[in-house]
Amino acid sequence: MPSFYDSLLTFSQTSQSLCQSWVHSSSSFSFVSEAFLCGIPTRDSSFLQDLQKLGLIHLIVVSGTHLILLSEVLDYLFHNRLTERRPSFRIFIFLFLFAYVLMTGLQAPTVRAFFSILLKEFSSYFRLSASSCLIALLSGVLCLLLFPTWVCSLSLILSWLAALGLSVATSRKKKTLRSRFIQHLITTFLVQILTLPLMSGWSYLAFLGNFILNPILSILLWPLCLLTSFREALPHWMATVTETVWMQLSTGISHIIEISNFDSISLQQNLNIGTVWIFLLSIQFLQIHSSIRTYRGRHA
Repeated sequence: MPSFYDSLLTFSQTSQSLCQSWVHSSSSFSFVSEAFLCGIPTRDSSFLQDLQKLGLIHLIVVSGTHLILLSEVLDYLFHNRLTERRPSFRIFIFLFLFAYVLMTGLQAPTVRAFFSILLKEFSSYFRLSASSCLIALLSGVLCLLLFPTWVCSLSLILSWLAALGLSVATSRKKKTLRSRFIQHLITTFLVQILTLPLMSGWSYLAFLGNFILNPILSILLWPLCLLTSFREALPHWMATVTETVWMQLSTGISHIIEISNFDSISLQQNLNIGTVWIFLLSIQFLQIHSSIRTYRGRHA
């Protein structure tokens, strides 16, 4: 009898195949849309290799960031319009996000991000004021309880470490432009530092790529991939413009790589999974300890 995970994975693979058939087009950059929207494994290409050298391949490979960004967009579109007057619509949003998790291959980072979104909503609804680092811990534990084989998943660990880096940098809301700029700088730095032990190397180019190009590409990729997916239904001029933007984006990134001349950065091979878990749990413990001390200090 197939396990719960096997059954869910089979359904997810079927959904992923349907997604690929929907978004596939005649564009030479269709493979990017398939990877970005459906989580289809990316093929070798100069464009993806350049993104890897810039430390930005995570923008194409479906990750928890995609799900969180999608959640924030839905919140922005429907906040104070439907979700407050009709709480049931909030449930529809979570079902939509869960469908996206299944459609992109039931990958560990997206599942962990989905649990973190649910836990934040639970904490907000019951006014529990759970800290970001606690939510990162609980979402990771839920993943391991439901899918024990993910204990060997480096993508889960990488996603967990990135969440811990974000929880430190976003512990306080920033309102001014200057404070948001500093927060973005700290976030980029912390995520790079916390994920460094899993990487084959580090370069200032990867740091600058995440600091400068990450927010720009995060905005561009969604409309570009969606337009590419509907290429056959678009007017000829719009399809041409979309393809031109892709070409210019690829050429611009290639020029940056040629000037800097850095090697690709990727996950290390033959990592000791036990050592990686000790590193992750040490960071998690330090953050929980710091969070408890801060809470006691405020309520002393």
